[in-house]
Amino acid sequence: MSQVHQSSPNDPKTKRVTVDFEDNA
Repeated sequence: MSQVHQSSPNDPKTKRVTVDFEDNA
């Protein structure tokens, strides 16, 4: 999860993926 967040925090797609991960967690 950290890798995705650090990958591109400004990317809306990445942010969405991070939210998805948190939802599943």
